[in-house]
Amino acid sequence: MALQTKPRQIRSLVVSDQPRRPSPGPRPRPSNEPLNYVVDRRKVLFGLGFGVMTAAGARHLDQSPISGGATSQVLSSGTDEAAATETVAGTPTPEPTSFADPPSTADVFSAPVLDDSKRLAPGQTADVVFTGGRVIDPDTGFDRIANVALIGGTIVEISDQPIAAAREIPVPGHVVSPGFIDILSYEPNTYGEWWKVADGVTSNIGMHGLRFPAEEFHREWTNVGVPINFGGAVHNSEIREQLGLSIFETADSSGIIDISSQVSAEINAGYLGIHVQPEYAPGVSPTELNDMGVLAERLGVPLCVHARFSDNQA
Repeated sequence: MALQTKPRQIRSLVVSDQPRRPSPGPRPRPSNEPLNYVVDRRKVLFGLGFGVMTAAGARHLDQSPISGGATSQVLSSGTDEAAATETVAGTPTPEPTSFADPPSTADVFSAPVLDDSKRLAPGQTADVVFTGGRVIDPDTGFDRIANVALIGGTIVEISDQPIAAAREIPVPGHVVSPGFIDILSYEPNTYGEWWKVADGVTSNIGMHGLRFPAEEFHREWTNVGVPINFGGAVHNSEIREQLGLSIFETADSSGIIDISSQVSAEINAGYLGIHVQPEYAPGVSPTELNDMGVLAERLGVPLCVHARFSDNQA
């Protein structure tokens, strides 16, 4: 059955009374500014394409570690926005799963560890069970045919054995996986999210930077209602603009302190990370960029940098 949505009238989010400039896009370089080294974008794209092909071929090579011992793993939080490094002695890092590879058929069934307080109790019946699907958990490397049971919106059991449930949904030939997270997006728009949901995306995260106060952004889209989780990063350029800095102006030490203070306030108000774009704001100095990195580390959030350099003369 096709999903139908009713068009909604969305109130404009306004940060200031100043007219907004088109975004994104490089600014014309003032005549008195020195010309930076220009990189031919076609060469960059060709290089990236060559790198992708090389990586695709390399994954078929023997990737066994040269020596044994401890393996370093990067573990992300539930929001995939913070990361920590943990050393696990003698535990191999699970290799990435490719849909071209068959699921595991190991004799020992070892499902991802669930919260024991949420697990299905003996004799308890789940609300729904998805049976016969290819269950993939990228975090643990789990990949095999299994049944997944839920109560409400919580997974309570993953097993290769039958699970009693009020409703059974056979899903052979389909992948059952945690919802995908689109981290390089913008604010919701009540339309594109439905296409993302159809592709398995359940979280729309605007780490490209959002030009709205965090409280207003979350309140607005909570009231509008969208079929997907949403969030994003505070936009360094927006803060700079509010403080009266043009994209070509470099903040002095007191200005950087003001920028950091406002960025920190937006993180505390609910944003998930910090976005800086030297591409479109060449006035961002190495000192300011470094300060944003230090701030991100202190707050435990990622720093996303739009670091590409474009030819403004093209």
